[in-house]
Amino acid sequence: MRPIEYFISAHAGRKGKADTALRTAESGYLTRKLCDASQEVIIREHDCGTEKYVTFTKQETELKGDNFYTVISGRVLTEDVVDKKKNVILGKDDLLDKENVQLLQDMGVEEVKVRTPLVCYSISGICQKCYGTDLSTRRIVEVGVPVGIIAAQSIGEPSTQLTLNTFHEGGVAK
Repeated sequence: MRPIEYFISAHAGRKGKADTALRTAESGYLTRKLCDASQEVIIREHDCGTEKYVTFTKQETELKGDNFYTVISGRVLTEDVVDKKKNVILGKDDLLDKENVQLLQDMGVEEVKVRTPLVCYSISGICQKCYGTDLSTRRIVEVGVPVGIIAAQSIGEPSTQLTLNTFHEGGVAK
């Protein structure tokens, strides 16, 4: 290794250590603030009783670059889904689990009205029906789960990982 290569490598090592210390501190602070802001967001009850809903349409969802059936998966219906003969296929308050979403896809349903945390009337927190499925268990979320903290950590952890990109530069010029 030539002396200039040694100095470049040493500089990159020191830069990486300094960046790690400074950037992870900032990211950790962001995570802490997110946790502080969302610590009260807990699944408090089974049903808040809201009649409000959000309508998802296949056309709008796919215009945004998302898959319609993936977006509605894990949510709770606010009205019956009927076929062309007016037969009820899925009822109000049915959970759109994997099988029900597949049924909607097979039928070619392109619009559903579902509950989301955005329309929840729960006084302090969110109800089970508005939250929907726990992504770790693929079942309806349990009462008492601190979903706010889970969401904050789910944002904070990747942001910390993204700040550590200087490890992969190795002193090479950009």
